[in-house]
Amino acid sequence: MTGSLHETPRGTRDFPPAEMAVRNHVKGVLRRSFESFGFQQVRTPTFESFELFAARAGEEILESMFTFASDAGRYALRPELTSPVGRMVAAGRFDDQPKPYRLYYSGACFRYCRPQVGRWREFEQVGVELIGAADPLADAESIALAVRSLENLGIPAGDLRLRVGNVGIFRSLLAVEGTEERVLAVQDDVLHDIDHVVHLSEVSDEVASTGTASEAQAVFLNAQWRLLRQIQKQTRFDGEHAIDAEASSPSRDDWPSLAARLPTIAEATYRHAWKIERDVPDDVIDRLLGVARVRGPVGEAMATARTFVEGTPAVAAFERLEAVCEGLEHFGVTRFNVVLGTVRNLDFYTGTVFEIDAPMLGERTQICGGGRYDGLVERLGGPSLPATGFAFGFDRLVEVVRNSTDQTAWATSSVDVFVTTTDTRLRGEVVRVSDELRADDRSLRVTIDLGDGVEDPLENAKAVGAGRVVVVGDGGRTVLRKTDGGYVEEQS
Repeated sequence: MTGSLHETPRGTRDFPPAEMAVRNHVKGVLRRSFESFGFQQVRTPTFESFELFAARAGEEILESMFTFASDAGRYALRPELTSPVGRMVAAGRFDDQPKPYRLYYSGACFRYCRPQVGRWREFEQVGVELIGAADPLADAESIALAVRSLENLGIPAGDLRLRVGNVGIFRSLLAVEGTEERVLAVQDDVLHDIDHVVHLSEVSDEVASTGTASEAQAVFLNAQWRLLRQIQKQTRFDGEHAIDAEASSPSRDDWPSLAARLPTIAEATYRHAWKIERDVPDDVIDRLLGVARVRGPVGEAMATARTFVEGTPAVAAFERLEAVCEGLEHFGVTRFNVVLGTVRNLDFYTGTVFEIDAPMLGERTQICGGGRYDGLVERLGGPSLPATGFAFGFDRLVEVVRNSTDQTAWATSSVDVFVTTTDTRLRGEVVRVSDELRADDRSLRVTIDLGDGVEDPLENAKAVGAGRVVVVGDGGRTVLRKTDGGYVEEQS
């Protein structure tokens, strides 16, 4: 039989038993890691009201949500899990528990996107939320827990890249006048632009340094080229770095020589747009772009960043980042860079942010991200509570585990004992023996022989990988143990 009945919807997947063994192992290690820090598991609905995510999800997520109407309301399949947990807190679900709330979760999320390697329309998130603690040590604990979880999975530290930033620095520099709604709109728009500039710069630097552009890099850079040209047209940009409106997009072969220019073009384009559309002063723009370029080891990066924030409202956010970096050292986390251009793509972040990449995955490298979102619970109708947390992109994390760890220790058979007989008249006894074994040890995985023939029952046992075989006969039971050479009788 052929046709669509055999196909999963685009952007979704099936997981057979062997794949589920890997996923369950990874999830089990994460669960034990979270619980070792005192976190407790929660669960939220697969779909929520559309308004919950519209509150502060960010334009990219809003445009990718699966939505539907029912019961005179508009709903959305959850695109992320922080907002639903925030809703639980806002609704008073934890009022009888002491603060801070240490909560963890796992579940399917949904976003409409173009499926590609490491990106699916249905994917899984596993993460934590630490709600009710304002201390910078809470941020450090959250980051340290993410790092510790990866260590517990056996992923070498050298295979990972941790970068830490603080969006509060940018928000403080953008303390424009106006209503709270206008201030947040300006901050969010500029932060999204900075995210574009930083990501574009990272890709451009790599292409320029290697002298070659992959197909994915060329597609990305061309998309940014067209976006910048569109912004320049809308804002009537005619400066030194104007892109010819009639020129075609560069080819893949053009990018190694053009890539070094693109970050400068992007900065000039956004500088012009921020001035005429958002009334951002030149001196503030200079500081924003200066901070966005800061990256490197803690000592070096923080010294550079200090020159851009001294004498501004951003000093408090900068000092908080210093405290978080100190806290990470207390937790033994020393392999990380300060990358202040890390701003994330969710509008609810207010302070510390971080991301963990696994370069082995190629173009799509991020496996974990999170940060501080102090205003979310209050915006959802709850009390004013500080909060921080993170989520693993579980599907990508599973791929990292596959590529960097030995799976033979835990990818075992699903059967401990296989019960069979060579006499069809004793099949009822086979069932009785299997139930007896389960009653004696409920953790034991026992299956009975349902094969068509009984000439060689050990072949069926071998097929399911059973560690032991119980053969039921007229004279009682014979127990066989699996060895490299087959099954041998176990001596009592």
